[in-house]
Amino acid sequence: MNKSHTHRPLAALLLSLLSALLSPDVLSATKVMLLGDSITELNWQGGYRPLLCKKLLDAGYVFDFVGTNTSNHNDTNLGFAFPQAYWDHEGYTSATIDIPGSVWQWSAKLRNKLAANSPDIMLVLLGVNDITNGTRSAAQIANTMSAFLDSIWAFKPAIKVVLSNLTPMFPGGALYNATAAQKIQQYNALLPAMVAAKVQAGRYCELVDNYSALTLSSDVEDGVHPSVTGYPKLANAWYPAVSAAIGVSFPNTLAFFNASLIPQNNYVRLDWKTISEINNSGIFVQKDTSRPVGGFKDISGSFQQGHGTTSVAQNYSYTDSTAKPGKWVYRLKQVDLDGTVNLSEPVTVDIPGIAGVDDELMPASFTLEQNYPNPFNPTTTIRYGLPHKSNVTLKVYNSLGQQVAVVLSGEQGIGSYEVKFDGAGLASGMYFYRLEAGTYVETKKLMLIR
Repeated sequence: MNKSHTHRPLAALLLSLLSALLSPDVLSATKVMLLGDSITELNWQGGYRPLLCKKLLDAGYVFDFVGTNTSNHNDTNLGFAFPQAYWDHEGYTSATIDIPGSVWQWSAKLRNKLAANSPDIMLVLLGVNDITNGTRSAAQIANTMSAFLDSIWAFKPAIKVVLSNLTPMFPGGALYNATAAQKIQQYNALLPAMVAAKVQAGRYCELVDNYSALTLSSDVEDGVHPSVTGYPKLANAWYPAVSAAIGVSFPNTLAFFNASLIPQNNYVRLDWKTISEINNSGIFVQKDTSRPVGGFKDISGSFQQGHGTTSVAQNYSYTDSTAKPGKWVYRLKQVDLDGTVNLSEPVTVDIPGIAGVDDELMPASFTLEQNYPNPFNPTTTIRYGLPHKSNVTLKVYNSLGQQVAVVLSGEQGIGSYEVKFDGAGLASGMYFYRLEAGTYVETKKLMLIR
């Protein structure tokens, strides 16, 4: 049975470990291995790794981060290129692929790490060193990354790869380099097509947009490395793809798990039936309360007492009277007698709302989402949400702060909206879009590449 990261009394922990040793499922926990450079380093301003780990644990995912985040510089540069290392970067691997004058090769050292840890999922974030210190073009570096990923799958075909684009540089920092900043944008623009080709070839490969996660200069403290405000944004950007790759596990056999709307009062009724149960202490109903989706929380008062171990079918039911109009996602969080957490597949229900309002994302607060696609050419979609009627303006500015477009201006009611922005008359480069709705103001970056 999969084991979660929970705090238990010593006696219970010893009993759990003994049971695990006798269990044939002890090796089934999802193993996640991170590969990167100094931005992946655990101790730099807290790092995104512990923040991502906590976010996954809080949501009830069952997993194990594997490998050692060593500070031994002799164990750096585990494997994109040659033995040279950037000695001041003691991240998980100090991994680099663009050492000047080198020819890419599959590193035996990294292969040994894969063999020792046998990860199910690998998170890959290229170091900015490959841009600032390298001599090759963005296209050459992207080709090298593609070859590197193919080498991972050649070694372990079933491994799931979650690849991040490069994080941005911001002017004014000690490590800022304008040429490198442009090269980062060029490299990032090549990744969507590369990832799509991997998926088309039957590989599990997801792309994370960490570039767009860092929207403010204060998110980066030296022009390159994230700050204490930047790392939580990286953890949030990683979360949807990583949680999807980890997946779910529910050991008690479910005959069904259904969600239905009670039309008289718009309550949601959850019904489920177990054919059998193993060490079942009880079951919570969880609801995804975030907008956009991605943050499951236990519903207060939803706990249903389990029946331990039984082969007798059991019926359960819970009614959620708190859901507002919109689309809601529910799942079951089953807790074993030893504290182990297991999750069901989610179910979705729509609650109708105000006529003319998009019920799919009835917002509880003001929101401005990242445009998609990004980078784009020449059109992109911008989504935002209003919790009440507001005077709204959406404007686009260039990197000099000059207004280049008014996308919309006027009064809008409660609801979720999307607009198309056409950059046909603009030059390639970085732009900013700014939403003002009453006292709410939010700005995000978008990249036009021709």
